[in-house]
Amino acid sequence: MDSEESEDVRSQLIWALGCAKVKSAIPTLRRIVEQGSARESLEASGALAKMGFDDALARVGDMAGDKTVDVDLRRRATELIGETGARTMVPLLCGLLDDDALFHNRQYAAKALMQVADERATPAILKRLEDFGTDPLTLCYCMRALARVRPRRARATQALCRLLQEHPHYGVRSGAACALGQYDGPVAEQALIGALSDPDSAVRRAAATALGKCRRTELSKAALEAAFHDDVEAVRLAAKRAIDAQSKLGP
Repeated sequence: MDSEESEDVRSQLIWALGCAKVKSAIPTLRRIVEQGSARESLEASGALAKMGFDDALARVGDMAGDKTVDVDLRRRATELIGETGARTMVPLLCGLLDDDALFHNRQYAAKALMQVADERATPAILKRLEDFGTDPLTLCYCMRALARVRPRRARATQALCRLLQEHPHYGVRSGAACALGQYDGPVAEQALIGALSDPDSAVRRAAATALGKCRRTELSKAALEAAFHDDVEAVRLAAKRAIDAQSKLGP
């Protein structure tokens, strides 16, 4: 086993100690923070942060935000913040999400914000969702983050509807349909009904499923019944399940 493989194994063990919150390992983790390699020190800081040590969390945050740090380490630091679920890191994560110079770190920041699920991140998330130049993976994480927080803002519904109706990537349209399942009201409903005619079956299936998650009008019921005749079996099944789900929600 070469030195790089050994470091990989040690880093994974450190990560596991943090996940298990092994208190007896705290002195060892403290020592690794000070004496280990940059990667091991980061993993040890992340492990301690998961155990509730604010100084360790701050160290991870500093590394995520430091543009002089190796890119891979910054990405890992951002990922660790998401694993801790620390809401104190929301401003930092929003800043990373807004930084156009860091393509991949935006993805990790969006994923971390999805895990943290704090409504304070909504403006930054919406800004990214309204930018069609954003890469599809970042958009998908942002939509999941928005769905977890469910801000009752017209801007949120409008941004998701626009992605569903206009974005060229089927994965983004499908993600938008899933997120709109958290919203009732005529704007979301009409967009989802329209998506039942999307050229991609994954989007049609997501739209059908979303229509079953909130109380809808007779228009959506009629559209779902029409989807019983879709060419794709998965869409037909999703439509039937949505009808059943709507009936359980009541009038």
